[in-house]
Amino acid sequence: MSHSICSDQSLTTNNQAYSKNEHNYVSDDDDQLDATKQIKQILEYYRKELQQESNTQLDCNRKLITRLFDFIRPVYSSYRKKKEDLDALFEDISDLQDIRYIQQKEKTEQLQNEILHLKKLIMTSVNEGHSSNDTITKVFRIGEIIFKIINLK
Repeated sequence: MSHSICSDQSLTTNNQAYSKNEHNYVSDDDDQLDATKQIKQILEYYRKELQQESNTQLDCNRKLITRLFDFIRPVYSSYRKKKEDLDALFEDISDLQDIRYIQQKEKTEQLQNEILHLKKLIMTSVNEGHSSNDTITKVFRIGEIIFKIINLK
């Protein structure tokens, strides 16, 4: 008889353990669903910001990255090393974005200056009566530059 009591207690304990594990699965599923909803909301904000013409790509990307880090940060709040690593990652990404922005801005300015220079050359060639081959060559160079600009974007 004592054996059946032990079995019943063991069964009860196992049922409670199963029940707790089942609850953890439900809780994990709820946590994943909440996290998924938050990430989806972050992406919807990103889409809305991209649709606004007043926002630059850089601004939209920065806001997206900030939101993603804000989403992750609470999970790491009790782990000092992980939080420091996350902050360092954020700084690295921000620095790389700044570098990329400056490089693209410089390329765009360089191409705009080259286009302006070529336009002036064409105008002086036409005004000075140079051959049409010379003018066609310059127009071709402008076309190449415009192609480069289109490929930058």
